Amino acid sequence: MITRHSKSFKAFLPLVAISIFLSFSCGNDVAYANIGFFNSSIAGTYVANDVDGGKIMQISADGNITLIFSDQFLGKGSLGESYSNGLGSWKWVGLRKIVAQIVDVSYYSNNPGYFAGVGAYKAFIRFSRDLKTAYLTCDGGLFEPGVDPFAPDAEPISTFDCGKVEYHRVRP
Repeated sequence: MITRHSKSFKAFLPLVAISIFLSFSCGNDVAYANIGFFNSSIAGTYVANDVDGGKIMQISADGNITLIFSDQFLGKGSLGESYSNGLGSWKWVGLRKIVAQIVDVSYYSNNPGYFAGVGAYKAFIRFSRDLKTAYLTCDGGLFEPGVDPFAPDAEPISTFDCGKVEYHRVRP
């Protein structure tokens, strides 16, 4: 004997299946971080302490990212300029992988106060299985004042890459 409750349950099952399918197919959305791509959040602070200097990366669960480099005020930018902290946004691109679009402002070191332009770069970040290590590579360019770095015809005055940086998660 089929009860009224089992009929409504059978009718409800396809809706649940469709909802689950849509949830996994929308992997770029931060809201799905704990469902399909990561078994725990990647939000947190990561540090790289290399012989060349220190680097800090802060990843927020809301899709924001901040990068701080210890050499940013030493004139080690792509044209020998100093640059600010990097700020940007990230999205999921695969299993334990995100991509971030990051910007910073640059000033010529040999002429303090003279604005060199905006640095814009794309960072590719892959996480270890246990999410304790993040590997960052990036490439981008420095765009002169007045140039929108995201315009389709924007030409950088200089290009650069980050090499490969290994970050370790800071645990409380």
